Amino acid sequence: MEVCRGHRFRAVFTSRVLLEARVNIAEKFGELELVRFYQQLAGLEAQTVTPPSPGCMAQCVPLVGEKDAHVLAGALECSADYLLTLDRRHLITPGVQAAGLLLKVMTPGDFLKEIAYGEAQ
Repeated sequence: MEVCRGHRFRAVFTSRVLLEARVNIAEKFGELELVRFYQQLAGLEAQTVTPPSPGCMAQCVPLVGEKDAHVLAGALECSADYLLTLDRRHLITPGVQAAGLLLKVMTPGDFLKEIAYGEAQ
């Protein structure tokens, strides 16, 4: 999130992704971390985009499964360059990597090492 504050990159979310983040953070870490998450989001000037189209969702289901298709479809439809996720099981897979997508799917840590700070090295 700090990288986005510098306006070098822009954070983009769908409302469903934000809802899932809210539920996961509250369940796994508690309300204090949820408040911290929202405080960080407030400073990002993040953009919330419309839900992905059913057609794009259908194209993503074979790659990532029905549960996660909205994440990949949302990133594709807003023309994101990167999709940052911790979901190695469903989103960071050889099938997704080999699909020839116009975005790179990676963990936030890999993004910071390779892209955000790697360019300066």
